Amino acid sequence: MREDAHVFTMLVLTEKALLPHDVQRLDQLHPEGEVRVHVCVPEGADEGALTEADELVEDVARTDFADLADDVRGDADPTSSATAALADSLAGLSGTSVTADGELVPADPVAAVVARAIELDADEIIVVTEPHWLEGVLRRDWGTRIYKQVKHEHRETPVLHFIAGTDQVVR
Repeated sequence: MREDAHVFTMLVLTEKALLPHDVQRLDQLHPEGEVRVHVCVPEGADEGALTEADELVEDVARTDFADLADDVRGDADPTSSATAALADSLAGLSGTSVTADGELVPADPVAAVVARAIELDADEIIVVTEPHWLEGVLRRDWGTRIYKQVKHEHRETPVLHFIAGTDQVVR
């Protein structure tokens, strides 16, 4: 690589392991030049404080009582789940043209992700989550919160929020 060549850096926040479709999208999003992907997975929580209520409402609306029982019980070891999600995401990205690394971040990841994006001088922040209709309506989703914090820091870093496994962009 030439010394003056810019490495395009994407910071990716995902609540669960990246799906093959997400890995492919990240690999193909910026096909020109060298791309670095830094994956952040929050320890111990799904997206934001409203997630449990959101999941309960969604499960009741779908009459998905098996998922409802899982949501009420919660995850026995959220840190090991986050570690596995990070390892699986990095393993998926290892077979692509991007260079990937990552880390675990706090359960409410917004401040940590914005700080890391500034530290890495990230060109783009990408949020990948399952659908959370209640948070989206209330504008409390990670993508919106990160966007607001990035603007508060007087930065112009674009923030994209995708629904996992799809090409659906939130917003």
